Amino acid sequence: MRGRIGCALTVLQSPVRSRFWVRILRSLPAGGVGGGDLILGRAFGRAIDRVTGVPAGASGSPVWVSGKLIGAISAVIGDDNRLVGITPLQAMLALKREPETGMSAPDAKELELSQHHPMIVACSGFSATRVVAEIESRYATRVYGAAPAASRSPQKTKLQPGGPIGAALLSGDLQFGFIGTITLVREPYVFAFGHPLLYAGSTQYPMTTADILDTARGFFPTKVGVLGDTVGTIVQDRGAGTLGRLSQVPQGLVALTLTVTDTDRQSQITVRAQAVPIPGELPFLVYIAALETITRAMNRVGQGLGRWQWVVNVADMLEPIILSEEQYDTASIAFVMAYSVVGMIAEPLSMGLGITSVQLEATVALAVPSSVAAAAP
Repeated sequence: MRGRIGCALTVLQSPVRSRFWVRILRSLPAGGVGGGDLILGRAFGRAIDRVTGVPAGASGSPVWVSGKLIGAISAVIGDDNRLVGITPLQAMLALKREPETGMSAPDAKELELSQHHPMIVACSGFSATRVVAEIESRYATRVYGAAPAASRSPQKTKLQPGGPIGAALLSGDLQFGFIGTITLVREPYVFAFGHPLLYAGSTQYPMTTADILDTARGFFPTKVGVLGDTVGTIVQDRGAGTLGRLSQVPQGLVALTLTVTDTDRQSQITVRAQAVPIPGELPFLVYIAALETITRAMNRVGQGLGRWQWVVNVADMLEPIILSEEQYDTASIAFVMAYSVVGMIAEPLSMGLGITSVQLEATVALAVPSSVAAAAP
């Protein structure tokens, strides 16, 4: 197959699938994630020239050689946006044989992958600068589509090879997850990405449609996209990619209800969302959802007096875990309130217990406590 020309598909702006070409260079035995094989290729063509290379968000783009599907683009090698790795199709098809058990994944900071994987993290509903910065730091990526509301509705199109696909970690009033490209649809199965997301194994991520608003050009071209409607469940997240099932409802999602009142502004915000129950990710997901909600209610950052109560419901426990606090902070009361839930969630998870729901009831004000004011010179 060396030297042959393949045809690939991806979406640079919804709903159009753009065609480009890939020259097959050689095979790289054990060159992929987890020791899997990889095919090395070089992308070219007008579509690639237009956006200055293979963009982030193109992972999973199917590649055909002589009309035969050989695999999915899954990596950009080094700083060369046209030198790509292709995960062989047989490795992706083997995802159907993987066991479906529970969800467990390492902390995202502990993941070290050998190539740059061209996928994007997309957010809707997040506007707090600190929240976006923490997401970018945790997942070693840039966040695109981070806005209070999407500028256009996701396209109601049938899932097809070369089209965009989403994997939501947080859904509802706040959306956060990964966007990549569909490799193959064999109903009810959808194969995508060509590489792991969180390497979580058996999963219950909501599988969503996605809308590619446009593709940013530059040294690292990147699709700008938003997640859409849930259309099924991603049941495998492994070295060769993801496997989704259409029309299957995700199980075990953690219901979040976050209500924050700013007494100075006489405003109240309630956010409802669902988070995936991955032990390594759930505390962070609840934290960023709370930080966004509190910041939005305050419409500012900085000092304040907070009174709050967290209620964490744990599976098979008759009574919830409750934390009630009152504190004044001179730097960031929103951070103090939001971060206080992390340990509450991490402890039962470390014991193998599942979380079913999390509620926050909070008030916040700028008022300086009398004890602090009295101590001032």
